[in-house]
Amino acid sequence: PSDNLVGARSFWSTMAAVVGGVVTSASLRKGARVQRGPDWKWAGQDGHGEGVILGASRGGWAEVRWDRSGDTNRYRVGQEDAHDLVFVVPRSQASASPVAAKSSPAVGDSVVLTEGYRACDDAAEGPLKPGDVGKVVRNSDRRLLVAAGGREWWYDREALRSANAGNPQA
Repeated sequence: PSDNLVGARSFWSTMAAVVGGVVTSASLRKGARVQRGPDWKWAGQDGHGEGVILGASRGGWAEVRWDRSGDTNRYRVGQEDAHDLVFVVPRSQASASPVAAKSSPAVGDSVVLTEGYRACDDAAEGPLKPGDVGKVVRNSDRRLLVAAGGREWWYDREALRSANAGNPQA
């Protein structure tokens, strides 16, 4: 497990590649900021807030301490083919985000992929393909849960735009 952990020096360079993505055994980083992810099943253990990864456990689990309660628990980062956590930008860095919340689709909106969707985490693996229209069914600070083709997928906000906005997709 210690091979998956990096020191504070490389923390931000590593986070630049994974912010908003699901935490996996391979991407897990000690000290990374996280929140509940697409497979969350642990009720209110997180206090509906953010936490910090304390380390990795064998078998696809991560140990997290939650900010609001101070409680520590283990969560799936590949165990049972599930991902309970996603990376988040610390609040002090949130204003640097290029995405304006008001321009982002909301729950109930129809959405399509942006031209640059492939650069966004694992968007290319989701059910939406260029030209397909999906519906936002849930949101978090950095991600949108979209239903399309009988499946749901968590997308980075940057990977999506309103189906009614902007230029037609190339």
